[in-house]
Amino acid sequence: MPLDTLKKLEESVTALADVPGEKKAQLLTLLAELRREAVEQDGRMPETSDELRSTVREFEVTHPELVALTNRVCMMLANIGI
Repeated sequence: MPLDTLKKLEESVTALADVPGEKKAQLLTLLAELRREAVEQDGRMPETSDELRSTVREFEVTHPELVALTNRVCMMLANIGI
């Protein structure tokens, strides 16, 4: 996930008026974890759809906690309408 996308998500979560502070803090904490993980990645981009599928499968195996964290963030954002 590009860092600029994470920044936009962080700004959107911070600006939410109808979400309790505890939920905002939880989301911002998860986004901070994603940012740290994203910075650690090498940034190599796959060139074909087959390579992308293979890369995703490999990533899910090698980084199960990050995949789970990303899924949690996505679900929390979806649940609040983002």
